[in-house]
Amino acid sequence: MQFDLRAIAPEGRIESIEIQAFDEASARRQLEVRGYTVVGVRSRSSWRALAAGSRERFPVQLFSQELLVLLAAGLSLVEVIETLAQKERRA
Repeated sequence: MQFDLRAIAPEGRIESIEIQAFDEASARRQLEVRGYTVVGVRSRSSWRALAAGSRERFPVQLFSQELLVLLAAGLSLVEVIETLAQKERRA
């Protein structure tokens, strides 16, 4: 996942840095190890969503139908939620 970070460099200047990391915490650690002080982190996907200015509505009906089918198939509620979360393209 891509992250945009604002950080204070060891020399004291503020920089905007793009980092590839698994999550926000590991993005922070990558810079802190290099001597930076992180002041802000934002995932690239959230920047795009804000720039687009539109949010898709959550498909409640589809979610409910998929939930029902997976529960009827014998999966536990935890397995169903994990499965549905994996297929979702939004965080």
